[in-house]
Amino acid sequence: MKIAIRANNGKYISAEQGGGLVYSDIGTKPLYANRDEIGPWETFELEYINGYITIKTCNGYYWTAELGGGQGISTNRMEAWAWEQFYFNDSGEQASFKTINGVNIVCAELGGDSHLNATRINVGPWESFNVEYLDKVVIPPIDAIRTWKGNLTPYLGWDLPYGPNGVFWTPGYVAYDESTRKRIRDAYRGMGFTHLPMNLTNHSTIYRDFYPHWDDSLINTYLTELLKDEIIPVGYTMGDQDTTVNCKADPSLVPIALGKWEDPTPLKKPAMDSDNRFYLVKEKYPNSVIYWHNPPYQGAPYVDYADWGLPEGDSGINAKVWHFMVDECKVQGLMFQGQAWNNDAQDSINSLGDFALRLGTGHHGWPIADLVDYEETAYYLFNMGGNQEQALAWTKKIRNTVSPLNGFCNG
Repeated sequence: MKIAIRANNGKYISAEQGGGLVYSDIGTKPLYANRDEIGPWETFELEYINGYITIKTCNGYYWTAELGGGQGISTNRMEAWAWEQFYFNDSGEQASFKTINGVNIVCAELGGDSHLNATRINVGPWESFNVEYLDKVVIPPIDAIRTWKGNLTPYLGWDLPYGPNGVFWTPGYVAYDESTRKRIRDAYRGMGFTHLPMNLTNHSTIYRDFYPHWDDSLINTYLTELLKDEIIPVGYTMGDQDTTVNCKADPSLVPIALGKWEDPTPLKKPAMDSDNRFYLVKEKYPNSVIYWHNPPYQGAPYVDYADWGLPEGDSGINAKVWHFMVDECKVQGLMFQGQAWNNDAQDSINSLGDFALRLGTGHHGWPIADLVDYEETAYYLFNMGGNQEQALAWTKKIRNTVSPLNGFCNG
C-alpha cells in the first residue's frame, strides 16, 4: 500500500532522487525528513512479508538497513532480502521501524541534517514517526463483519471456467483476470452477498486442483479491490500442510482470519503454543476477527482428555475446550460445516440447532459465541455433480429452520 511518513519535526521523509543512493557514499544521503508536501519522492510502497514489512521508493528501490542494522539506510536495492525487512509497530498515533537484527531502530537525525539511519536501540522522539496511508481502504464495523451473507458456490449468471456447471467457488476468485474479477464482484454484491472466503496463500491447491496455480504475491491487490467494492474477505492463512502462518497478506486488509479449512485439531492443549493455530493466526493478524471452521458436524476440536485435566469420556470436554477458544484465544465463533444432501438437510438442521442452543444461550456451560451456517453444498456441487437449485433449496430450508444464526455463506 502507498504511504507517506512524517518524522517528529512534522516533515515528510523523502527518498532523494527517488532512490538509488548508497548511505556510505559522500554527499547526499538516501533519506531525509525535510519535505513539507507529499510528492513522488515522499511516496513509498509498504509491503508485508511473513510478519515483516518492506518499504520501496517510487522508483522501485527498497530501504536497506546496511548489515541488518546499526549502520545507515541505503535505497539502492531492487530485491528484498533480510536487510530490506523491518519490524513495524504502528499504534495509529506513533510508528517505529526496527531492523532485522531485532536491535536497531530507524532514526531521523533531527538535531542535524534530518537524514535517516538505523543506529538507535530505543524509541524516542527522533525514532517516532507518523505513517499516512494514502490508499487505505475502509474496514467495515464489527457488527457488519459478524453478520454474514455469502455463498461459497453461487451461479453468477454466466458460466465461469474451472468450476462445475459454471459455478463460482469463492477461493477461485484469485484465478481470474482483472476484468473477470470486476464482473464477479459486481454480480456477487448485486446478489446481496457481503462475505467472500478465500485463501491468503497458494500453499495448497484450490479445491483439489480444479483451479490453476496463482501468484499469492498479488493477494493485497485482491483484498483491496474486494474491500473497495464493500465485500468482506474471509481469509484462510494456512495451507493444508503448513505449521506456521506464513503469508503476504497485509493485516489491515483482513477483517476475518482463520487457520485451515475444516480443521479437526486447531489446538491440542490449553496453551498458547505452536500447536494452537488460533494463537498463531492472532499473532500475525491481531485485529482480525477469528473463527473456527469445523469438519462436518464436529462439535469441538479433537483433544486428549488428560491434557485438559479431565477423565476419559467426560461430557464437559467440549464446553471446556470452547471456553478456552473463546475466552483465551479470542475465537469469535464457529463457521459450521454440514452436508445438506444427507437426509434432506435434516442432519444439518439438527446439528446446527444444538450449536445454536449451546453457543447462543450458554447451555450446558458453553460460552456465548457466533454461529454461521458456512459450508453445506460445495462437495455436492463439485464432487457429486449436484443441482444448483436443489442446493439453494436445502440451504434456504436450514436458514428458515435454525435460529439464532449470525449469518450464512452457503447461499
